[in-house]
Amino acid sequence: PVSVGAPDVGLGSLWNRSGIAFSVGAGSHTAFHATGPGRDRASEREWSVVAGAARRLGASTNLSASLGAWRGSLPPSFLGVPGGASPSVVPDVRVALTHDTVAGGGYSEPVSGTHAAIAVNQTVSDVVKTATFTGDLRRYVRLGSRTVLATRWLGQLGTGSTPRSAYLGGNTTLRGSEFEEVVGSRVGHGSVELRVPLLDDVVLGWPVKLGLSSVRAVGFVDAAVAWSPERAFRLSRVIDGERQLDALHIDYGFGLRLHVAQIPVQLDIARQDRMAFVSPWRVRMGIGNDF
Repeated sequence: PVSVGAPDVGLGSLWNRSGIAFSVGAGSHTAFHATGPGRDRASEREWSVVAGAARRLGASTNLSASLGAWRGSLPPSFLGVPGGASPSVVPDVRVALTHDTVAGGGYSEPVSGTHAAIAVNQTVSDVVKTATFTGDLRRYVRLGSRTVLATRWLGQLGTGSTPRSAYLGGNTTLRGSEFEEVVGSRVGHGSVELRVPLLDDVVLGWPVKLGLSSVRAVGFVDAAVAWSPERAFRLSRVIDGERQLDALHIDYGFGLRLHVAQIPVQLDIARQDRMAFVSPWRVRMGIGNDF
């Protein structure tokens, strides 16, 4: 990514009153996007402000609403916007319903329970006109005392003349695909991941003293469908006499999870299966917790 000359920064505040959680926040960060399917990548500066409120409807269910504004380059984030369009401020209203019964283990990693969320975002702009519906379902099941089977199902439906685009591919979605290789305003994504503990703690005394903890092996399968209204939906197609996947994408691989000096590290080796061909193995490394 090309430097945009300013560090990422964010400020926020949260308080409760009469059973309602209120929040405000503002931030500025560098976004690294592909400029389109198969095109070059570029960095850009994005700004956002948001104010919201949430109310608990039950022991594990919340209803939230927020009003925000976002400023950034329009073509990477919204389809149907002319490529030369200048950055613009896009107000946005969001309503979400969340149900969460997830229980955490070591380092707050999820080990059991369900997380489900549905949301709708509506822009309030003459430049960008779209409503976006999203869904997120995650399920964690113990297999034995410490092995966990984790599943995640995500969906996004962008409507209107300039629907919000979704990008898949990279460290967190299709891990055998290129960064933001898959683009569409209508997207479904699923992951199935088996997490097996290997070591609790390892202390290295040479050449430097370093502790490794919560070392786990993972095996996973990622799948997704992505398309846009202007393009016909086809799960597969025939090219040069061979059938290969089109809107459907399937990746698989394995990896390690560990904490180095309390920092969560992910290391994955994955490949993409397009039916007519299989991509080379790709190595991914990232910092952060699993879904």
